[in-house]
Parts: sequence; C-alpha cells; structure tokens
Amino acid sequence: MPACDTSKSLLRVKSKEADNDVRKIIRPRHENGQVKATDTATRRNISKSHKSHSKLKSEEELKDKNQLLKAINQQLHQKLSETQGELKDLTQKVELMEKF
Repeated sequence: MPACDTSKSLLRVKSKEADNDVRKIIRPRHENGQVKATDTATRRNISKSHKSHSKLKSEEELKDKNQLLKAINQQLHQKLSETQGELKDLTQKVELMEKF
C-alpha cells in the first residue's frame, strides 16, 4: 500500500508543477512595474506536451477519415472522366445518326 500512496503523491506533484508552468505563461511577468511578454517558444512547448489523450485520438480519427475521403475523391474523379469519355462517344454517335 505505501507504494500506491507514493505513486499518487508523485502524480499530484507532477500535475502541480505543470499547473504552475501554465500559470507562469498565462500571467504576465511584472518586473520594475513593467509587464514583460512571455516567451512564445515556452508556451508552444508546454501546449504541445500537454495534449490530452482524447485530443490525440480524435486527431488520429480525423487523419483516417481524411485519408478515406481522399481515396473516395480520387475514385469519383476517375469515374467522372470515364463518364465524360462515354458521353463524348455517345454524342458523336448521335451526330452521325442525325446525318443519315
């Protein structure tokens, strides 16, 4: 049981540290009465490292759907070009029949 308590306390410490890092970025820095801009690179690194599992899962699902849609789009373009070719052939045949 002590191992479980230790792991729980470590998780709490990690989450508090992450919360403090986020707060530092959100709150403006005050030095000598002036507000200083926060480092944008740090902000990007923290936001990238704190992506939730559900967000990553939804991104993967969107990538899969996007790939499927691209394949369907390619098939539709192929069918469209085939149909346009058939239409052109039929139009020529109709024109020939009208001449007779």
